[in-house]
Amino acid sequence: GQPAPEISGTDLDGQPMKLSDYRGQTVVLHYWEGTMHDFQRIEELRNAFPSDDIAIVGICTNKSIADALAAAKNLPESIRHWHDPDRQIHSRWCDSWPCSQVIDRHGTIIYLGRSRSHQQLAGALERTQKEPKVASVSVE
Repeated sequence: GQPAPEISGTDLDGQPMKLSDYRGQTVVLHYWEGTMHDFQRIEELRNAFPSDDIAIVGICTNKSIADALAAAKNLPESIRHWHDPDRQIHSRWCDSWPCSQVIDRHGTIIYLGRSRSHQQLAGALERTQKEPKVASVSVE
């Protein structure tokens, strides 16, 4: 895989947010818009692993923050979401919804999938659990 670039922007509450905030964790980036999110299945996958160091982060491309907030009310509260109305983050990695990406503890993209099948996503998460933990991760 290739190194994950830094991603920065604001979350749905208008607070600054960066990918490097998750250094040392496995990160599942999940791109979504409106009702095309599939977070329930991703949260179920995350809960199947005993590790506390898996972070699920949403990237919402709804143009309207009000629509994004309304949709997010139905999602697990443990998931923080970037607001990406101009699709600057989305356009770098995905061309459809839903789309997921796994970045390992070392900051390497180990999975990018556009399928509704979570078998490969589960396999990527399983591989990250076998890695030795690191103190910090370099994100370019």
